[in-house]
Amino acid sequence: MVMSMSFLTILKAPYGVAWPVLVGLTIDTLIQLLYAFYNNCVMGVEVFDAGGKISIRHLIRSKIFKVFSVPYIQAAIALPLSYYVLTQIPLAGSVQTVAMVRAVEVISILIAAHLSTFIGLYWFMRRSIRIPVAWKSIGKYVLAALVMAAVLFLLPTTLTLLSTIGKAVAGFGLYVVLLLAIDKQARDLVKLIWLELRVTARQLTSKGSFDQNNGAGSSEN
Repeated sequence: MVMSMSFLTILKAPYGVAWPVLVGLTIDTLIQLLYAFYNNCVMGVEVFDAGGKISIRHLIRSKIFKVFSVPYIQAAIALPLSYYVLTQIPLAGSVQTVAMVRAVEVISILIAAHLSTFIGLYWFMRRSIRIPVAWKSIGKYVLAALVMAAVLFLLPTTLTLLSTIGKAVAGFGLYVVLLLAIDKQARDLVKLIWLELRVTARQLTSKGSFDQNNGAGSSEN
């Protein structure tokens, strides 16, 4: 979000003015990711089709049917509002300004539609199953992300591909360092990844040596 202008500028310089659109789409994507997670949780505990026979009555009453109905609810909210905003509300200004405002308005409608259905899904899920949330760990991730975002925001806006990539990599490195410093689970995860890489490398090395010995033995035979 803090580097939205840089990411758009490297595509084409005039695209940089569309940074509010990219920020809005980022927020909308986050909501949809959370929705997808809880959607999978609800569908994972549904067992109406475990017996192999699915009746229409059980299908309509199932949680899966209700979850699959959500996109239609979202469309029923977003499409009429978007059509009304795009066609009925007058807006003065240049073509670029009007297009920008319209895009932000439509994205705001999408965010509102996705957020409302996500809240409904979360409430519906809590009536069926309870998933513990590691708020302490999430708080650490958010803290590290905010510090990274503040540093990236204070740095000059990049305009070239290499400088933008360098700035993004530096921000990611700062986030990882902060997370490793404040979160034990992150440090344990790095240790497990390193251990897995060592085991994999050892297995590949052993397999290579074994294949060479077999090849030598076959030549001698």
